[in-house]
Amino acid sequence: GGFCQFDLIAPQVEAGSHLLTVRVNNKADEHGIPQVRADWYHYGGIPRGVSVETLTGICVLGNQLHYSLNDSLDAAECHFVLDVFNAEAAECTSRLEIALGDEAVYSGSVTLAGGCREKITLPHFTAENIRLWSAEDPQLYEIRIRTESGDLVDKTGFRKVCVEGEKL
Repeated sequence: GGFCQFDLIAPQVEAGSHLLTVRVNNKADEHGIPQVRADWYHYGGIPRGVSVETLTGICVLGNQLHYSLNDSLDAAECHFVLDVFNAEAAECTSRLEIALGDEAVYSGSVTLAGGCREKITLPHFTAENIRLWSAEDPQLYEIRIRTESGDLVDKTGFRKVCVEGEKL
């Protein structure tokens, strides 16, 4: 889709020179993005950087933080859903540690079959004394996810969006 990142895992690539070709298409139609009528200019190409990484062991490719704020809006019941991949040919186990801001929120391990990619849901935890994100006061919390072979660093904010009468 328009402006969406994508990734590709090429498992067990042999050493040497390789050609990586990425084709893009900005043709507009009723089934894709951009559609025939859109409020932005339809241009083609890759507007941001492209990176190639060598993956080893168990890697965290992405994360989603799901949360529900309490009534006083100063704490949230949370859990992570991680996209993990075992870059090895054989089954592998790795430590997995997650911190949200200055707080360690998970410490455990993950085991995956060789070449396997899965989404895993971690146990719930409570984030205490949070400050909500707003345009006027954009509070962001750093997420640090570590395995034995690498890490993923991200940022998130907590906010409440609701409808009251005709107001958003």
